Amino acid sequence: MDMNLLPALGDNRPDLFALQWDAVFEVAAAIVLLSIIVERFLAPVFESDFYINKQRVWDAQGKGNFKVPIAFALSVVTCLATGIDILAVIGQAPSPSYFGTIISAGVVAGGSKGSIKLFRDILGFKSSAYRQYQEDKAVETQAKLANRSPQTPAAANS
Repeated sequence: MDMNLLPALGDNRPDLFALQWDAVFEVAAAIVLLSIIVERFLAPVFESDFYINKQRVWDAQGKGNFKVPIAFALSVVTCLATGIDILAVIGQAPSPSYFGTIISAGVVAGGSKGSIKLFRDILGFKSSAYRQYQEDKAVETQAKLANRSPQTPAAANS
């Protein structure tokens, strides 16, 4: 597959631009499917005891969450492997570009976050390890809130 860095411009005239809706719907469906595939592929990883224990260490160290960069990296690889390029479809470019493929990967990664919310929060599909992690985080948060005493303006000024 021949790929350009940026989408090919060609001699497209703005007054002749028209979306090919069948192609747009096909790429949109592919993006939705890839989002679900990426999310379901990563669910056992992110819900494993190993990852959850690592996440607890990272939380304690203030390092944050690595789920988003991992999902984005997997989405980039997936979009490169499949040649998915939203911008090429919209702009009717003759071939996909790296830029469009990376933009597509961002949409896939964002969609996987949405499908995670659907599966976990709405449908309740989550591992027992992840369920326990959520309960522990809720207890920790409540304990932190209980230990904080609101400062009065007089106490803050002294």
